[in-house]
Amino acid sequence: MYLFTKTVFSSCPNEDYCRYMTILGLFTLFVQIFVAVMLLKKWKTTKSSYTRFLAVVRTCHIFMNLLCFVIGEIRTLLPRKTIICYGIIRYLGDYGCSISLSLIILLILFELFAVVYAFNGQYNIMCRKVGFYDNTLIQNINFIIFLINSFVAFFILNFSLLSREEGINLWYTSDKTMQLYLKEYHAIITYGGAKDYLLFIFILFVAFPIITSGIHYFIIIKTMIKFIRQLQEHNKQTSIKNDYVIELKNHIANALLPFIFLFWPFLYCVIVLIFFYDEKYYWFTEPTTNTITFFVIIYALVSASYVIFFKYRSIKRKKRIKIRKNTLFKPNIMKTRST
Repeated sequence: MYLFTKTVFSSCPNEDYCRYMTILGLFTLFVQIFVAVMLLKKWKTTKSSYTRFLAVVRTCHIFMNLLCFVIGEIRTLLPRKTIICYGIIRYLGDYGCSISLSLIILLILFELFAVVYAFNGQYNIMCRKVGFYDNTLIQNINFIIFLINSFVAFFILNFSLLSREEGINLWYTSDKTMQLYLKEYHAIITYGGAKDYLLFIFILFVAFPIITSGIHYFIIIKTMIKFIRQLQEHNKQTSIKNDYVIELKNHIANALLPFIFLFWPFLYCVIVLIFFYDEKYYWFTEPTTNTITFFVIIYALVSASYVIFFKYRSIKRKKRIKIRKNTLFKPNIMKTRST
């Protein structure tokens, strides 16, 4: 956490970047805490499995924010396979930075898993007419594969880590700009060299669950859109059903957010490592590489804000239904009194 100067909390080498990310990170943290508290307050009173699942996920978002932008504070330098940690985690050394990065990636994968699982649960309730957790065998197999691949990727990334000396010789000594990072006390993690093959295995283990979950997601969204159209055709004049359709559309919009925001960092890494890996492209990758963390925090902010908006719409809709019921009930009272 960069407090507008270098402190024990942060030794960020780029003041403008750190200032903007700190302000954005703290504001996002405030919104995330507000959403988590709002959902946890309903834990005892609600019977909705989806609401309880969402409360757990939103609480995990707080930890993810702290790890990304307070404890870890990572800076990527693609296509050079090195990452700098200048948050509090730097006091745990290079291996602490490596664990921090691995946990961040694991949490991002968990977020994708949670989104697909929650959307799948809504599909179970609304289309299959079963419980939130009543998945089919194929659904469970897909989720198990996702979790196994994610944890395997976590360990592969840690095993692919180079020693500090190897990493400095590989990525830092030949570039004066990179040597500036060595003058400050940062935790440095590096990949490549003799262990380059492990990094590509890691990418495969990350890509596979993302692709399978993406297929799973789009099959569900196709089915739900078809279900919404059928519902609209049969219930055009029924206000309760129209409210139900609006709720379904909100769930679909909320589920689209991670694929809009979190797909970019993954796509960026793949494009850079495959097409822009040469040093002659460093003029492009150096200023754009930190869009990875920027998109992650923007997603966290937009996603949490959408929950607040969705909750506001839900309260407003309930009030509207209550007013409508009261309006219909009052004439009956007047008629009864007149007779």
